[in-house]
Amino acid sequence: MHKKSRLRTPYWDWTERDNGMEATIGNNAGTAPVHLLFALRQSMDMLFEEQLENVFQRHRLLAEAVRRAVGVWAEGQVLGFNIAEPTNARTTVTTVLMTGGHDPAALLRYCKEKCRRGARRRHR
Repeated sequence: MHKKSRLRTPYWDWTERDNGMEATIGNNAGTAPVHLLFALRQSMDMLFEEQLENVFQRHRLLAEAVRRAVGVWAEGQVLGFNIAEPTNARTTVTTVLMTGGHDPAALLRYCKEKCRRGARRRHR
């Protein structure tokens, strides 16, 4: 494919790399991120194995769980939503802000100790 490409750059032109990496040292813009291409392929395989609608549903459920948890924590005026209007919320990112000068490190510790442990158990 690299020979047919019309978007050849020194970084992605594999012509020089075909003879082995020894011949290319000093002749290219760096090592091509081949491992990232393999990781991308694996992640795409995982997505299609789960099926996209299931992936979207999982994200919707997780987003709602996060919003409900933050909603409960917001009752104590420790956290609040950065986006106040629920219709503006998205399923990929929930932005939260600290209120009242509380230490965010305490929340991070709690999440690492309690939440991750439960997630590991469910995925075994």
